[in-house]
Amino acid sequence: MNKKIKVIVVILLSITIFSFLQGSASEGEKRDNNQVEINKNSDFVYNVSEITKAQESYLKKVKERNIEVLKAEIKEIKKEEKKSYTALEDFIIDESGLSRDDSKYLIEASEKIGVDPTLMLSLIRVESFFDPYLVGTSGERGLGQLMANTAKPVAESIGVEYDPEKLFEPQYNILLFTTQFKYLLDYYDGDLHKTLTAYNRGQYGLEKYMASRASHSRPEVSIYSSTVLKYATEYKNQFDNNN
Repeated sequence: MNKKIKVIVVILLSITIFSFLQGSASEGEKRDNNQVEINKNSDFVYNVSEITKAQESYLKKVKERNIEVLKAEIKEIKKEEKKSYTALEDFIIDESGLSRDDSKYLIEASEKIGVDPTLMLSLIRVESFFDPYLVGTSGERGLGQLMANTAKPVAESIGVEYDPEKLFEPQYNILLFTTQFKYLLDYYDGDLHKTLTAYNRGQYGLEKYMASRASHSRPEVSIYSSTVLKYATEYKNQFDNNN
């Protein structure tokens, strides 16, 4: 290829490249103009800083959400971790937050009335969620959520001085509510559903409840009694499998 031909080829290539670049620039201007028109018509104004802020805000929310998910997963893992208990009182302490002395007392009081301590533990969970200072909407007090009209005659029946303020003391409350539970258990010949439903509703309340469910095969079964027994079974299995 001689010199003249080379020059011609270079010129032609230059013209082609220039035309392409000019066309691209025109297309870019059209797009920009169209975007401006869109922005004008929709009353939106975009700029780099606003887009950056929006991106940062979004990424921050994603990060926070991921952290919360991770925390929840860690919490579930901790729940599933198996613990070894050498004594029932250790299990009760761990589940309820009661002191060692109060946990021992709960075991002794339960065994005295002839029931599994996990049953009384589950009753406390349903009644007060282990808060010894809880006051119910009708004036129920303490771990077993005792009413004055129940606690007073129960205390008198076992020769204990009745003091409404002492219902916030775990051992005093445990003594009275387990005594009441034993009375109901004997009265209903060991039927736990009747006993628990009566504990929750009162004896007259149990009669009304059963009358309203006369068509059921077991009208004494209530959500309350079923829940307490479910927790008791779970507690017993949990302790038996980890000791």
